[in-house]
Amino acid sequence: MCLTAVQISASSRQSGTVVVTLSHPAEPGEVACALFRSGDAFPDESADARGLFVAVSGTTATCTFDQVAPGQYAVAAFLDTNGNRTNDRNFVGMPTEPWGVSNNVRPLMSAPSFEDAAFTVAEGQRVTLDIQLVK
Repeated sequence: MCLTAVQISASSRQSGTVVVTLSHPAEPGEVACALFRSGDAFPDESADARGLFVAVSGTTATCTFDQVAPGQYAVAAFLDTNGNRTNDRNFVGMPTEPWGVSNNVRPLMSAPSFEDAAFTVAEGQRVTLDIQLVK
């Protein structure tokens, strides 16, 4: 996952908030979070996602997305343990750093789908998610 800042806009009257609490192994680094509005390139390519990096504290981190328009979303996140701001992968494409997605979907033989990880943000709603990052 390579993060870029893309706005998913909403008027302040209609916007919601998505708060993601991430549990992860006690390793140094930053947590990368990406909020996807569609399944296009989920969960790896975040050019059309709203992304941010947050510092870790112990075994948790929190990503907060404000001004989120009503709609369906999914979150992908990883713990960047080596500071290169990339979710590193092995020779078969499996992540080598702790990762997770909303709804804690963990398929065995493929990447998680947007549909399985999706949640809805209603007008003015505050959505709270808990994601566990694991290898």
